[in-house]
Amino acid sequence: MSIKEALMSGVAPRPLANASTAVKKKNLTPEELAGRVALRPLEFAQAVGLCRATVYKLMDAGKIKSVKNNVGRHGARLITTTPQEFLASLAEPEL
Repeated sequence: MSIKEALMSGVAPRPLANASTAVKKKNLTPEELAGRVALRPLEFAQAVGLCRATVYKLMDAGKIKSVKNNVGRHGARLITTTPQEFLASLAEPEL
């Protein structure tokens, strides 16, 4: 029975076999983030205290270096600037 048929008949669909053991993303500690070569935008945002949208805007502006990984359906952006480098660049005067 498909999900659509189950919903139409009022019978609840069977849960997925591994639904209860699904891996949830955990918040990484600063020590765990420090050892990484590249970070995802959300991880970088957590490390520097910004929201994810701001991190994407900074990548588009060229203030944060990133590369696009073309693996998977959409690919992923990986940030190569370390949080320490980014925070240090905030202290430098812009010309």
